[in-house]
Amino acid sequence: MPLSNAEKQKRWIERQKQNEQTYSEYLRKERERYKDKKEREIVKAISELKPREQRNKRRQWRKNAQNKK
Repeated sequence: MPLSNAEKQKRWIERQKQNEQTYSEYLRKERERYKDKKEREIVKAISELKPREQRNKRRQWRKNAQNKK
């Protein structure tokens, strides 16, 4: 049975973690990607959101944390 995209991604990240140099490069690129999104205001800090949006965002975080367990 073929792997789902999530499974492929998980396996890829596990392979990257085995090599310290490639994993540090992966983390650096992720940080740059996040900074770029912050600059373009795609991602906002929780303090920058309105109170209603903050409540909704925190509810979503709690829901996601429960689903992870």
